[in-house]
Amino acid sequence: MTNSKLIFPFCTIFVTSFVSGCGITAPQMSDISSENRTDSPNNLEVKIKSKIFCELQKAVSDINNPSIRTPYEEYYNGTMKYIKPLPDKWGVQLTIQLAAEENTSINPGATFIDPLSPAKSFGSAVSRSYSTAVGASISADATNTHKYTFYYLVSDLEGDQPECKKYMAPDFTGGSLLIDGDLGIYGWLNNAMNVRSSIGTSRSVQQEAVSYDIKFDVVTSGGFTPTWKLLRVTTGNGSLNLINAKRERTHELILTFGPSQTDKNGKAQPSTIASNEDLAQKIGAAVANALKSGSP
Repeated sequence: MTNSKLIFPFCTIFVTSFVSGCGITAPQMSDISSENRTDSPNNLEVKIKSKIFCELQKAVSDINNPSIRTPYEEYYNGTMKYIKPLPDKWGVQLTIQLAAEENTSINPGATFIDPLSPAKSFGSAVSRSYSTAVGASISADATNTHKYTFYYLVSDLEGDQPECKKYMAPDFTGGSLLIDGDLGIYGWLNNAMNVRSSIGTSRSVQQEAVSYDIKFDVVTSGGFTPTWKLLRVTTGNGSLNLINAKRERTHELILTFGPSQTDKNGKAQPSTIASNEDLAQKIGAAVANALKSGSP
């Protein structure tokens, strides 16, 4: 019969090794090996970008679809004019930020015990000993960050996208919550257009931009602590596990809508306010991640 007391430590080591790459190599973005290959059609990052683009494209098309959302009405020179909620001359900056962090720490320790001769107290013998505790800690941490930024005009996103059918199918899944979940792009964009058309629009708006930031943070960890209590030695380093391993994956999407402008080559680019808003979102995300990494 197999000894269950021996199986448990080996199982713990296996789980710990699975959730972490020891922090000495570049962490993979996916936990599934087949999705780590950059030349694979199932590559995680390709699937994430495809799913986000298709949900974004559908949201933009639905916002400007008169059968789904009523267009704005405006009198111009005595004539009723219908205006799309999301102007064709607007554009959207789409930024995908993927980060994987792996950490492993080893904390060996032992307490050396020197038994002393018993002493008497109130007529009874009391055992005595002298002990010295020693310990050490070694840790390794590795972070891998990938960032992708794309710019699309609203006019280019409208219309049917047959290639998006598989990425919007209910059974399309992957190794990220950016793939498996509803990102809520349409709900946010619909509300943003309501805010945009609310009080204050009767006066000329000089500049405007709207942004959306959604982040998923998934942490897996494990630990392993064998303990021996012998006559003169006890192992262990206080409350620390002998081996700790952690893997953290952060997947973030930032969308910034705003007017577009053309550069000297006639290429579309974000307006100043849209660029500044997008930069502010990215700086805020970077600061938040830095503060989180520095927290105990």
